[in-house]
Amino acid sequence: MKPIQTRTLALGQMIHQLCLLEKQPFDVPEIGLVTPSEFHLIDALNNQPKTGKELCQNLQITKGAVSQLTERLISKGWLIQTPSPTDKRSVLYSLTESGKKIAVAHFAIAQQFHQHLTTQFSSADMQTIDAGFKTLADYLKTLLEENSND
Repeated sequence: MKPIQTRTLALGQMIHQLCLLEKQPFDVPEIGLVTPSEFHLIDALNNQPKTGKELCQNLQITKGAVSQLTERLISKGWLIQTPSPTDKRSVLYSLTESGKKIAVAHFAIAQQFHQHLTTQFSSADMQTIDAGFKTLADYLKTLLEENSND
C-alpha cells in the first residue's frame, strides 16, 4: 500500500473511532453514565455561569441543542438555571456540586489520555503531533465551511 493510502486509511479509522467514542457514555463514580455531549457542556461552563447563547458559541451547536442538553442536565441535577442579573430575558446556567464532580472526572480522563501519549512519544514527537492535530483540525474546519456554503 502506498503511504498516502496507509495514511488515509489510518485517518479514516481514527475518525470512525472518535465518532463511536462520541456516542459512548462514560461511567463516572458516584454519578453514573455521562455522555460526551454532557461532558462538553459541563466543560464549557468551566465553573463560570454562562447564558445559552454563550454555550451555543462555545460549543458551536444550535440553540435547540443547547436547550435540550441543559434541560437534561438540569433534570439530572448537574446544572441549575438562574435569571441573569443583567438581562431579564436571559438565564445563566451553572454547575451543581454533582456537575463539578463530573468536570473533575472529565479532567482526569483528559489527563489519562495526555499521560498515555507522553509515555509513548518524546517531547519533540509531541510537538509534531500537536502541530499535526492543529493542521488537521484547521483543514477539517475549512472543509466544513466550504461544504456548508453549498
